[in-house]
Amino acid sequence: MPNYMPRSAIRSVRPRISSFSRDGHSPADSFFMTRRPAAQAEALSGKAASYLGSSTEMTGHNAFVRINANRQMAGEAMLLEAPSHLVNVPNVSYTNVVMTPQMILFAGIKHEPSPFKLVVKMSGNQSAGVSNGWSKTVIISSDTEDDWGEADVTKLYLKTIGVEPSPGQKVFIETYWMDTASGFAGQVFRDMAVVTGESSYQTRTRVTMDNLDPTEEQHVSALDMDFSTNAPVIYFDTVCLGHSNVASSEAILDKELPEELIGLSYALARGMGEDGSLHPQSYQIQSMVWRQKTELHFMHRGGKYIKPTEVFGPGIFYQQ
Repeated sequence: MPNYMPRSAIRSVRPRISSFSRDGHSPADSFFMTRRPAAQAEALSGKAASYLGSSTEMTGHNAFVRINANRQMAGEAMLLEAPSHLVNVPNVSYTNVVMTPQMILFAGIKHEPSPFKLVVKMSGNQSAGVSNGWSKTVIISSDTEDDWGEADVTKLYLKTIGVEPSPGQKVFIETYWMDTASGFAGQVFRDMAVVTGESSYQTRTRVTMDNLDPTEEQHVSALDMDFSTNAPVIYFDTVCLGHSNVASSEAILDKELPEELIGLSYALARGMGEDGSLHPQSYQIQSMVWRQKTELHFMHRGGKYIKPTEVFGPGIFYQQ
């Protein structure tokens, strides 16, 4: 985490931290000393890692600057007043790190809701014999959000480090949660991963509006299908518009899905009637390959047919 702030930011904060109270401490110092004695001990004893993502000794004055630096890093506006209370930030927990030249991914992340964002720091390639390389880590992301327990940082790593990790080398990792609302950060979790040539880890397949073929006519206004890797389940969040006089909607993808994802599924649906009443329905969803593209057919099967209709929730998948 950087220990600096832009000049414009310093100028806007300076009026708040330049006026000292009678005991000689700045307003930020007063927050850490008078409102919470425990916070004073943290600030003065050099244990700021519990709240600010740094183990550097700092006074309340410096802590206030650090809080704003954290918020700016997460794209938040600066605070003009010190937070009124401390925030307990959770520790980072995940099952493993996939580290190959093609994929850098955190798996099994314990999700934390907003306003918590995951800060990720990584090093470039380090020799396998290096046992302590955390001083070489740099921030590759300050606002990572996991997607059902996965966080793929491959593109962020390559953009920041510039070269892909090499098999047999080590990459040192530091992660912590940051509360973007207050600027407080959690304990820094240190880890390392040895780069492998390939990984057996299977990422989830997800189909969204970005996967639709722009040259084809589409009959959905929203599309999100998440295929589970551990069970034959698909999670749907799709809005079907219907077409012609057929009680179904089609979505054509720009590429083929894997063979194991071609089949049938069933899910619930709901549509809003002209009188504002909600109509429950059931849908059969079928995926098939045609002209080297995957077609998704959302076919009405039960309940009063309404256009548009939202197909939502989990559905059991039957491979064909």
